[in-house]
Amino acid sequence: MNIGNLQQSDRTPFLLVVILGVAAYLRLHGLTGFSLSNDELSAITRLRFDNLKDVVLFGVYPDFHPAGVQIFLYYWTKLLGTSEFIIRLPFALAGVGAVYLLYRTGKIWFNQSTALLAAASLAVLEYYFLVCLQFFAGRHFLRQLQLVRKIKN
Repeated sequence: MNIGNLQQSDRTPFLLVVILGVAAYLRLHGLTGFSLSNDELSAITRLRFDNLKDVVLFGVYPDFHPAGVQIFLYYWTKLLGTSEFIIRLPFALAGVGAVYLLYRTGKIWFNQSTALLAAASLAVLEYYFLVCLQFFAGRHFLRQLQLVRKIKN
């Protein structure tokens, strides 16, 4: 089968898989290739408490960081440790999920071509996956999820 002879709607699943593959590769390859950012170090420092109540009262509340992220990291690191890869993995995966949800949103609001272009753009956006791993990726993923649910209802 020649991909050039396929209709756009027939090519879309293939193109989406390629885009998501590129997004995953760029976010996961070399995930530990650079040192932890100040935000990541700050988040790890706020995990030093023995129980969740103390994490929220003494780690989240005084610093005004997202409580959901900090609670997630508390349990995540209790299970898997605090290596650079483990700290960054869920946010890198959320970034890949955000690419998919941007595609879904673009398809609903506009059309398939726009959705693919937007997803491809987000997939290769360097700032998004290098600097904003911890906060922006998770927040964007959750906002896109809320948006898609609202549109479906």
